Amino acid sequence: MHWIISILALILLVGLEFYALKQKIDGIALSVIALIIGGIVGVNLKDLINIISI
Repeated sequence: MHWIISILALILLVGLEFYALKQKIDGIALSVIALIIGGIVGVNLKDLINIISI
């Protein structure tokens, strides 16, 4: 289940980046959002790696 969430979060993150480039949104605000999403994805990927290792 976690890996599905991770993939969706990555797609969302890429989508946000492209949207920001098109709209030229304030980069700092978007970077904060990207870091939060990236942190969530990072945790989920660590869990996934641990599960695979077992």
